Amino acid sequence: MPAKTAMEKAMETPAMRQYLETKKRYSDAILFFRMGDFYEMFFDDAVEASEILGITLTSRHKDADIPLAGVPWHAADFYIKKLLEAGKKVAVCEQSENMDSTKKTMERNVVRIMTPGTVVEESSLNENSNNWLMSVFFKKKEAYLCWVDVSCGNVFYAVSTEACVSDIIDLVDPKETILSEASSFVKGEVLDCEKFTDWVPSATAAEYLESLYGCTFDKCVLASLKQLLFYLDSLYFGNFPPLRLPVEWKNGDTASLDYNTVSNLELERTLIGGERVGSLLWAIDKTQTPMGKRLLSEVIKNPLKNRDRIILRQCCVATLFEDPVLLREIRDYLGGIKDFERTLSRILVRRGGPREISMLSTSLLQAVRLRSYIMLMPEKMPFFAGDESLKLTEEQIISWQKRFLEDSPLLYRDGGFVNADFSPEVFELSDFIHNFRSHIVALEAKEREKSQIPTLKVGFTKVFGYYFEISKRFEKQVPDYFIRKQTTVNTERYFTAELKELEEKISSAQERLTELELKILDDTVTEIASFKDDILAVAKFVAWIDLFSGFAKLAVEKNYCRPEITDEEGIEIVDGRHPVVEACLKDARYVPASVSIGSGNRRFCLVTGPNMGGKSTLMRMTALIVLLAQTGSFVPAESAKIGIVDAIFTRVGASDNLSRGESTFLVEMKEAASILNAATEKSLIILDEIGRGTGTYDGISLARAIAEYIITKINATTLFATHYHILTELAEDFSQVANFHMTVREYAGKMRFLYQMEEGGSSRSFGVEVAKLTDMPKEVIRNAEKILKKMEGFDRRMRFENGSMLQADIFSMAEEEKKSVIPEYLKEIEKVLRRIDPEKINPREAMNVVFQLFDIIKESDEEQNF
Repeated sequence: MPAKTAMEKAMETPAMRQYLETKKRYSDAILFFRMGDFYEMFFDDAVEASEILGITLTSRHKDADIPLAGVPWHAADFYIKKLLEAGKKVAVCEQSENMDSTKKTMERNVVRIMTPGTVVEESSLNENSNNWLMSVFFKKKEAYLCWVDVSCGNVFYAVSTEACVSDIIDLVDPKETILSEASSFVKGEVLDCEKFTDWVPSATAAEYLESLYGCTFDKCVLASLKQLLFYLDSLYFGNFPPLRLPVEWKNGDTASLDYNTVSNLELERTLIGGERVGSLLWAIDKTQTPMGKRLLSEVIKNPLKNRDRIILRQCCVATLFEDPVLLREIRDYLGGIKDFERTLSRILVRRGGPREISMLSTSLLQAVRLRSYIMLMPEKMPFFAGDESLKLTEEQIISWQKRFLEDSPLLYRDGGFVNADFSPEVFELSDFIHNFRSHIVALEAKEREKSQIPTLKVGFTKVFGYYFEISKRFEKQVPDYFIRKQTTVNTERYFTAELKELEEKISSAQERLTELELKILDDTVTEIASFKDDILAVAKFVAWIDLFSGFAKLAVEKNYCRPEITDEEGIEIVDGRHPVVEACLKDARYVPASVSIGSGNRRFCLVTGPNMGGKSTLMRMTALIVLLAQTGSFVPAESAKIGIVDAIFTRVGASDNLSRGESTFLVEMKEAASILNAATEKSLIILDEIGRGTGTYDGISLARAIAEYIITKINATTLFATHYHILTELAEDFSQVANFHMTVREYAGKMRFLYQMEEGGSSRSFGVEVAKLTDMPKEVIRNAEKILKKMEGFDRRMRFENGSMLQADIFSMAEEEKKSVIPEYLKEIEKVLRRIDPEKINPREAMNVVFQLFDIIKESDEEQNF
């Protein structure tokens, strides 16, 4: 039989066998294997983790090269967070026995499994946004999607066509997406997402879901929801997180915003850099609680189109706006409320201990008192008038609060966290343990006196327990009733019946106290779980009242107005301001602008004007004011009347999508096509410089065709900005088209932008003038001015007839342009030469022609000099 290799020997060690058995059960996860004060990773896990975490990769066993990487146990959360951010799944395997156990191999078990979409630990979450786990189920040509934020219990579902799945995923932005094995074949074809986990749920879960939610769902929605729940069940070992009733996403009361609109309007993050600073959220967020911040993020992406619901929200904001005392009181309440919504999830999945319960109780008590206060004023806060009463009482919350010490230890498994005043037995045991030291000291003094051994003292180790320690030079003075326990180099250790009895009492008391404290903790968690629906309801209330107080605070600080909301057509904004641009200005004053569009002959508004004149800012401002108005917020304007829209579509700016092999112009056309296919008469469309990414004639043709389609087929309220001034002729062909331009004035040869939109088209874009504001070489500027003059002459003669550009006229105009620049003296020379027959002219006649030509040129020079 051949000798075993060093690797085979290393693999046979008890610890490595234990590791390999555990890793086999969790092969898809990076395994954090607890060994002493470190979590160790081996083999491929070690290699991968060392690259992601930037930690040292070494090897275990002197003769066997087993890759090894480790992190300190107390810093594990930091490293786990980095792995989750990299899209990895992490399994944590803990030691289940004492470090000093005499067993050769400690028992170890996996106690936590974390994935990017199921994490509940505070250190791995962003309090401002949701952490979504999504499930996608395909049947025929339809997709059924469900997504859940395990950390706070929100659940949504949607039904979509295959073509729209990617847009929903982009909008929701899940951290993790799971597919059933039957749906995996579409992964690369339909879904542009890399965060997938294949998951095959076990038996049907219809009965379980009905018992959980008390209602039934569409079979296909059920299949998607089932995937989610079974996946969660496998990760939390039966400790199920609290989940709300699933809500249909984008129901009939919600206006539509596609991913391009959310991105182009920079609602959550900027287009450049993807930062929160500079986004709409950054500019308007005055909320004080994490629940309010997460709700604000959802609300701005889901504006309402139901007037009654908008007015209901407005009334609450108006009440606080008009009553600064009430607003201050509410914000004082909110200031003391922490994220108890997510704390509840940690507690119920056994990831939170006494500290979390204390925090939950303190914040929950504050929130319940605020809710009781608000419920006394239904006429002022009609939004909350229909809220059901709670079974959860202040007394119940206070009882949870009083059970645990405020400074409970982090490692609560060792006990020492229950308030002694809560339980007589806890008090008795705690008192005995607290006074045990005095009994030991008294016994030590008594035995030292009886034996006359000055070095006698009581010691303790976890392995040998309590003992009397005596120097070997006093060994002959040791009393007969001392029983030897251990020998060291310089001392002997003994115990007595009395010391043994004390040790058994303290050991029994400590075990009983720990057992009792853990039972009190478990009972409290069970009690909290029984009130989870009420706690989630209070968390929802806090989110909404925080949202309304934030809107009111914003309106007070920024001088926002309450918009008039109507079901009629039209958008009237007087002295509107772009909320983000205004927030970015420090000392400079924002120049407001007014907009009146969407009704009568202003359904389609063509906006021309200079570069840097404010076209894009004004159009974005209009879209954002409409959006804010339909969320129930006040808006940045002197006054506003908003006709409700069913969707907002934007096409502003473009960039390459290299990952899909799409050019800038192709991206632009795909976005435009999406708008034309989805918009309705009730939509608001914002198009900025459509067609600029290709040749001039192609761009003008496409821009004109897209405009005509919107005018004749959709008839949506539209702001259409362009530098193709020829498109202003649309107003001559269609009664619902109005031309507008951004105003500019020239003073002493310099431009001054007024940032106002006025009726009428513009004939110039002032591009050369803008170039003068840069360090462009003067020679380039002069040459551009010459070229511009020629081009403008050509451009003025371009015309549309019945919606089509006359291409033949373009070429004839080009010929005329060439003729028009021939000097007059050359025409005279041409006349002279045409009268001559070269074959018949004699030398004298030829000489006369030369003098005649010379006289024409001389006369031309004299005229130019004059």
